[in-house]
Amino acid sequence: MTLGRRFFESIRDFRIREQVGKFGGRVLLMHGTEDEVVGLEYSKWASEKYPNARLELFHGEPHGFSEDGNRRMEAMALYFIHECMADSLKIGEGIKLYE
Repeated sequence: MTLGRRFFESIRDFRIREQVGKFGGRVLLMHGTEDEVVGLEYSKWASEKYPNARLELFHGEPHGFSEDGNRRMEAMALYFIHECMADSLKIGEGIKLYE
């Protein structure tokens, strides 16, 4: 995906540090330990700001994961989504959607 000028203009005044931590749901952060674009300390900081965050480190992976790293990331993301859906179904137990 290529990000164009319009995207960068739209986020120019976005203050990420003011937003991180405001979401109260589950958060999965994935970070390559060899990332030279975004420092690992940023993901560690973000994981401490969210009340329900999990930080997964991808050892030896750069900012753009390798093919193996991408497969691991995809599997981890799908599992995370599955966990979130299962939890939300447990919360809704006893609620009849259809009579």
